[in-house]
Formats: sequence, structure tokens, C-alpha cells
Amino acid sequence: MTATLLTPALLRPAVALLLIAALAAVSCGRGGDESASPAKPRRGGAIVLGSISDVDSWNEYRSQQSFAVNLLRRVFLRLALEPGSPEAGPDAYTPLLAESWSFSEDGLALTFRLREATWSDGRPVTAADVRFTWLAQTSEEVAWIGASAKEHVTDVELVDPRTVIFHFDLDYPYQLADAVDGGIIPQHVFGEVPFDQWTTHDWSQYSIGSGPFILESHQPKVETVLVRNPHYFADGLPLADSVVVRYVPDAVSY
Repeated sequence: MTATLLTPALLRPAVALLLIAALAAVSCGRGGDESASPAKPRRGGAIVLGSISDVDSWNEYRSQQSFAVNLLRRVFLRLALEPGSPEAGPDAYTPLLAESWSFSEDGLALTFRLREATWSDGRPVTAADVRFTWLAQTSEEVAWIGASAKEHVTDVELVDPRTVIFHFDLDYPYQLADAVDGGIIPQHVFGEVPFDQWTTHDWSQYSIGSGPFILESHQPKVETVLVRNPHYFADGLPLADSVVVRYVPDAVSY
């Protein structure tokens, strides 16, 4: 079963990804069965979306496009998800790859405890992946557009495979938000490409991730298909088998 949402030529990229975020966690297989209870969503089906914009890079840290980054949020998880309100405290964050976190008494060290999660190839997600991600985020050769979020992070210390400490040079209100900004990427895959080659490397060849979906295929300016990650840590999720994004011309051009 397939859920086709809105008219593809009229669906803007930002709207498309908001729908991915919302629908990845709910049933996509109800189809026309009005008797299905919302409290008992059915597993299966596909989310089909339209977009006038193709992905500019399958590496978040080389992308300059919100559409691509939001799509990659379904593939590479952050340590935690920020709450809707910037005034909300640390307890309002939703754990993702991190199962817990705590600050030191002086506020200059933030310790994350990672959950037992794996990449879609079966390798464990480790603190080394978190440190490697930070090195990529702050590399001048990578030139991530969001690097300013890490300007007060002086080091990311490995304690053990599931424990990592962010060290700051300043105690300020948005330390947790800055620490969790950006998806964690796998060192054993992305680390094979030197940072000075990231700008020209083809990142669409990798079908790996930690999130609910992984990339199955990408036909430039035609279609992108994400499929369920069999190693996703949340049992029973995602409910959808796949997310299909079809790239179509702007309706204004007709």
C-alpha cells in the first residue's frame, strides 16, 4: 500500500520534509481502510512525496540545503532532539543516539552516555563516531556551514565506547543544543575519505545510517528512495517500509 500526499508539483521541499518527520513515526499503510484504529497503526506501505528540489549532497556537512539536511535526519541521527521551545531545559530534549547526559558542576563538561545502537551494517555506534563527527564539523577543509555551533567546544573526549565528554570554554545556556547539533556519522565509512576530498566525493554510494531509514537509491532529478533500516534501535519503527521522493518541475513553469 502507498500513501501519496498532496500534488507533487505543488509540494514545496520544506513541506515535504515536515511530512517525512511527522509521518515516519505513524502508520503509512492504512490506505482507504477507514475501519483501522488510529490507536493501532498498521505496519507497511510507502510515503510518497514530491519536491521541486533535488538533494545537493548526501553528506550533511557538505550540504547547503535545508531539504537535504532534513532528509538526512531520517538516516543519520543526532545525539538528542531539541524541544520546540528554545527556553526549554535539558530534560525537554528527546534522547536519540544518547540515552542520557549530564553536566559537570562547573558547567564546562557535558557527558553523554550512548544507547546500544548499531549502524545499518551491524557495526556499533560508538563514542569514536561522535568524536569523528566533531572533527569533521570543525574541519576547515570540510567547511560545514553550521560550524559556529561548535565554536565553544574545545574537545570531545572518549571515555569508553559508549561514553563521551564535550568540553567547553564557556558556560552558557545553549551548550546542549550546540553539542547535539548535527547528525552523527560513521567513522569506519566516512573516515576512509580524507577531509580535503569531501567536497568532490560522491556520498550517494553509501547505504548506511543509524536512523529509521537508509538510502536505497538516488536518481538525480528523478527519484530518491529511502527504505527501512533493519537495525534501527526502536523496535517496530518505522512503520513505513519506505519513503519515496520524486523530483518534479515547479508548477510555475507550466
